[in-house]
Amino acid sequence: MGLDIFFYRRAKHTDAENTAINNVINAVRNEPENTDGVEIAKQKQILKQDIINKGISTMLSVDMDSYIGRGEQRVYYLTFNRKDTKQCGYFRKVNFLTRFFNYEENCSDQPVTKDELAVLVESCDKVLKAAKKVKGEDIYTIDKEVAEKELPTQSGFFFGSTEYDNWYIQDIKEVRKFAKRMVSTFDFEKNDLILHCWW
Repeated sequence: MGLDIFFYRRAKHTDAENTAINNVINAVRNEPENTDGVEIAKQKQILKQDIINKGISTMLSVDMDSYIGRGEQRVYYLTFNRKDTKQCGYFRKVNFLTRFFNYEENCSDQPVTKDELAVLVESCDKVLKAAKKVKGEDIYTIDKEVAEKELPTQSGFFFGSTEYDNWYIQDIKEVRKFAKRMVSTFDFEKNDLILHCWW
């Protein structure tokens, strides 16, 4: 377990398409698990037809899966797949990102703007500029005051270290590299950049 931070590219859609997609996703999430695979298969077919009728089959699909529950009984449930979404970044336990983006609700999708990424790059630059590398070593002394002002760490259940140390500096470098690449190459006119965290 731990803090997993994903960035996804998602194609922009009309408001009607977004509403249709969200309605299907909510239906999948609200469908209770069931030991009757036939009943879940029926619900899957109803939602698949709904997706076709609403013209969103290139954006979303619905399927069913199962697991072995108590008493060795198979339990069935619905799943969904966003076909319009592709992962473009991943960080593990880099908890200053959740604080920077004010990310609060576990497993929620939060849009990220180009301006936010530009500010993130600037904050990374300030922390790195204030950190001093020990001569002849790959060790840094960190200006904690600058770090806490620009990119403060955040504690949480399995969020990882809150120390301002060499691991923190390595994370800053990786995040800066990613954010800079997104600012210069991501097409914000055609796509949304989505932040999704899981802990």
